[in-house]
Amino acid sequence: ASCLQSPNSALEVLDVSSTNIADEGAIALGRGLANNKALKDLRCYDICAHGTPLITAAGWRSVFACLRNEESALERLDLRYSSIDEGGLSALTNALSSNSSLRMLDVGHNEQVSAEGWRSFFACLERPRSALEEIRLRENRLANEDAARLAPSLRANNGRLRTLDLGD
Repeated sequence: ASCLQSPNSALEVLDVSSTNIADEGAIALGRGLANNKALKDLRCYDICAHGTPLITAAGWRSVFACLRNEESALERLDLRYSSIDEGGLSALTNALSSNSSLRMLDVGHNEQVSAEGWRSFFACLERPRSALEEIRLRENRLANEDAARLAPSLRANNGRLRTLDLGD
């Protein structure tokens, strides 16, 4: 993680997928990402042990803090199959509230989040600074009424979002 903190870091893609990274590792990763200006693609999919979350809200909060950095270059964030729960999604939603660099977000196959958690997430799409062009929400147990609540956020999004994947 310390190599990410270097002002000379040229690393653009970091893949920590399918690892047993837990809170301690996520917090160290978050420290490394905090002031990184080069990383464009962070892949954190399949970070769980047979469906059991390895990272709590505190760990995700540390990782997602980099999205609050105005100099962040992060454009792609892949969180598929990471067993993100309500607290983790809340941390992501809060971080996205001030982000203007992230273009693609995949949070598919994270079924632990409630309808209320998704509603809060959808509301962050209404922000004028949102740069999100592609969001993948596959297999998140979103009911039709949850997806319908997404419509007002999409209307307020001013057409930046080009791809929305709600598939099963």
